[in-house]
Amino acid sequence: MDKQKVLDRMRKLCSAREYCVSDIRKKILAVADEGVDAGGIIDSLIKEKYLDEYRYARAFVNDKAILQGWGENKIRYALKAKKVENEAISSALSGLDSDAALDKMSSVLSNKYKALKGTEEEKFAKLYRFAVGRGYSYDNIKKVYDNIRSTKRD
Repeated sequence: MDKQKVLDRMRKLCSAREYCVSDIRKKILAVADEGVDAGGIIDSLIKEKYLDEYRYARAFVNDKAILQGWGENKIRYALKAKKVENEAISSALSGLDSDAALDKMSSVLSNKYKALKGTEEEKFAKLYRFAVGRGYSYDNIKKVYDNIRSTKRD
């Protein structure tokens, strides 16, 4: 595919949903003829505001934290794996509604706790491993766990 057709195809993709630069680069390299300048196409998309790393990072953070219940650490690593700039990652994470994220975390961990079997120490260990895998910090895990335990006693 020549440069103009690839550029048109990438515009169409980017107008339908958010993409990061590394995802678009992979898509360009998959469809473009040899010799087509992927960097030039990406620069055009950025200049025309079809691509924006900050906008992508914000959308990714909101999707993963609020809808899927991921913690900050897991989100940060996922964005780094997609080669998103550190500045964009930090900006997106700072814009996260911490109350909504904590509520989602509490909901996810409460549901997991109800399904766990064993002694209280075993339950905490299982819940902790699960929560760390989701990207939550120890302090938040402990806070939610203590809340679950105090609610259970009532």
